[in-house]
Amino acid sequence: MDGVQLSAVRQIRAATGLLDSRTRRFDLCRAIGEASEPHTGVSGYERERDQELRREHKALQLGAGFCIDGRDLAGYAVRTPDTVGVASQGGYLVGTENVSFVELARPRSVIGTLGATLLPGLVGNVGLPRVITSVTMGWQANETGGPSDGGHAFGEVSLAPKQVSANVKISRQLLLQSSPAASALIANDLLAAVGQALDVAALGGSGAAGQPAGLVNWAGIGSVSGTTLSNSGVIDLQGAVGARLGPFGGYAASLTVAKLLAKRFKDASNTTAYLWEGGLWGGVVAGEPAVASDNVPASTMVYGSWDQLIVGQWGPLQVEVSPFGTSAADFQAGLVSLRILTFIDAACRDPKAFAAATSVT
Repeated sequence: MDGVQLSAVRQIRAATGLLDSRTRRFDLCRAIGEASEPHTGVSGYERERDQELRREHKALQLGAGFCIDGRDLAGYAVRTPDTVGVASQGGYLVGTENVSFVELARPRSVIGTLGATLLPGLVGNVGLPRVITSVTMGWQANETGGPSDGGHAFGEVSLAPKQVSANVKISRQLLLQSSPAASALIANDLLAAVGQALDVAALGGSGAAGQPAGLVNWAGIGSVSGTTLSNSGVIDLQGAVGARLGPFGGYAASLTVAKLLAKRFKDASNTTAYLWEGGLWGGVVAGEPAVASDNVPASTMVYGSWDQLIVGQWGPLQVEVSPFGTSAADFQAGLVSLRILTFIDAACRDPKAFAAATSVT
């Protein structure tokens, strides 16, 4: 083999290796199966990813099992086709990279879909500055005059990790199949669990018993009467936000409220147009995107500039595996129990960017 041939072979091998490294995919079923075996752990590529994430987040106390993030599950994400040209049908997702598990949960999360600001990979407690009072501009009456002195008034929004977890049970038969379809089923279940946790915390969390304070419990947000909510009322929600109106505006409503508005005409003289147009998940209200979910507090509708809602995540998603389930019945049925664990917090950077209608009828 001459030098030219040898060089060609090396280039082919290098390209093949590069392609292999780019196409390797985290095998979720295999990782769960290996983690469920006594005295063993995940191996191969799954072990490499677990160790890599533990090194990245060495300041955190990560438990047993294995760690994953959005890069590991991106290939399993399954959703219906989106349309880029219409914001409520997918345009607001353009340009977003799946850089963490929180990001990957966006299509399953109300707040992610509407454009909340997500901060993955946090380590310590976080303080975000916020402007309480801005500078007021003034006109100069003449060439020797000038505006009065002024300045900003600042505050701070704090984020601290709060633990949220969920239990998922799967059969050993499903693990033995170890196919992309089986992994996709498990991955989508994990995504739904994380998306629900994000929504419940950020929209209606009590602020007590380890929960973040949700939007409806933040002091300073606007309010509109929910009694017989009409076209005037939903527009008043936008008006209550006032100067904070912007490109991230949208409505979030409980499923019951969305169904009510989807059946209610805009006014007595307009019996062809409904308050809520389109589907309940990707609808339109008063010209703005609208999303319905039972993760929104009951009988509530929120309008806001959603980029002012901050959600932080500390560390990767941790998956801990119990090979015997959580009960004697699980053991007899051969069920494997997964405990999904992550640390998140939510805060409203500018409460005046949101308004809510409660007790909607």
